[in-house]
Amino acid sequence: MPSKIHATALLLSCSGLVLLIIGRGNFASITKTNTQTFTAPYKPKPQPPADDTQDDNDVPKRGDWRVHFERQEASVLITGVAGFIGAHVAIRLRELGHDVIGIDNMNNYYDVRLKLARKSLVERAGANFITGDLCDVDLVRKLLNTSVITHVLHFAAQAGVRYSRQNPLAYGQANVMCTINLLEEARKLKKPPVVLYASSSSVYGKAKHIPFSESQPTHKPISLYAATKKATEHIAHAYHSLYHMRMTGLRFFTVYGPLGRPDMAAWMWAKNITEGQPLTLYRTHGALLRDFTYIDDIVDGVVRAMDYSADWAIFNLGRGEPQNVTELINSLEEQLEKTAIVKLKPLPPGDVPVTFADTSQARKYLGYEPKVSIKEGVRQFVEWYKGYTPPPIPANFTFPSVDPQRPNVTGVVA
Repeated sequence: MPSKIHATALLLSCSGLVLLIIGRGNFASITKTNTQTFTAPYKPKPQPPADDTQDDNDVPKRGDWRVHFERQEASVLITGVAGFIGAHVAIRLRELGHDVIGIDNMNNYYDVRLKLARKSLVERAGANFITGDLCDVDLVRKLLNTSVITHVLHFAAQAGVRYSRQNPLAYGQANVMCTINLLEEARKLKKPPVVLYASSSSVYGKAKHIPFSESQPTHKPISLYAATKKATEHIAHAYHSLYHMRMTGLRFFTVYGPLGRPDMAAWMWAKNITEGQPLTLYRTHGALLRDFTYIDDIVDGVVRAMDYSADWAIFNLGRGEPQNVTELINSLEEQLEKTAIVKLKPLPPGDVPVTFADTSQARKYLGYEPKVSIKEGVRQFVEWYKGYTPPPIPANFTFPSVDPQRPNVTGVVA
């Protein structure tokens, strides 16, 4: 193991930005002046009145369709199956013996070669992969009627808090309209499937009550992305109320790991450190904390929620142990055996200083127990990252562009 680093900081003035060259090890030298020390555990404050989509009377009731899951008879439609979480869940369900049909539009929000890599792994696991748009009514209807679908895992969405400021219409279309299209077609089936859908920790906004509990209000989103995720929860509740569809919302907290998104901190910072480029660390009035959750723990939570098949429920899926983001940088430095160059910038609008999941409800009802520490999770991520080679793009491969100003050019990688 590398020796514990002495922290050295060299301040450079560069175009108005402060560059900090940080030695390997503890980040205390910069966090003392820009953040406050985070002492765990937090003492939860008295909780406010319950959120109207998850109140104290909404005790998750286990659904009767769990028998399909227990007998390995589940037939699952996964939307966003070439996404980070969708691909991992598809592979796990195939390992468990379930039938999986996946759909993804393969858009270019980030490098489509990564989505092609996930697609290859999903197909190798034995899942059926359909390239298509979830807003295509005829296609969705056909998929839902091809076989008896017992579960729908709705992970398709336009991701990214910051990008939602640049291209809000893409979020309204993908996260709201396509969700309505999916649920509308699902509710018409003779026996509608159990639906699990991806929500996000972003719905909590700048919540003052920590840790974030499913029962606290989430009616003040601070980003367009969060607003569309909250809209998804409301839409799901409406379909549950009107048509008695079984609905489970999963609020994911800062997921990372192999095959992860390149716009998330673990990948971006690993790339910056490897290439000797400065990484951006945001200043806050206190510590910048994230409830980093390893992908295997998230997949375990999803599978357990499928097994439970609640009539109606919302669950936080996080580790429940927020870390100062400098811990992620330290772990990346250790695994990559390189030092990070850090530039400090103000926290951008729409971002939050803290995410912290209260996982007591998931633990109680699902038996959810996250196991992977950030140190071990980063080790596994870096091991994958070092060995990852983007696959070639097939001839004549096209994909939808999320940027209306960018043409849909064959073979272009965004």
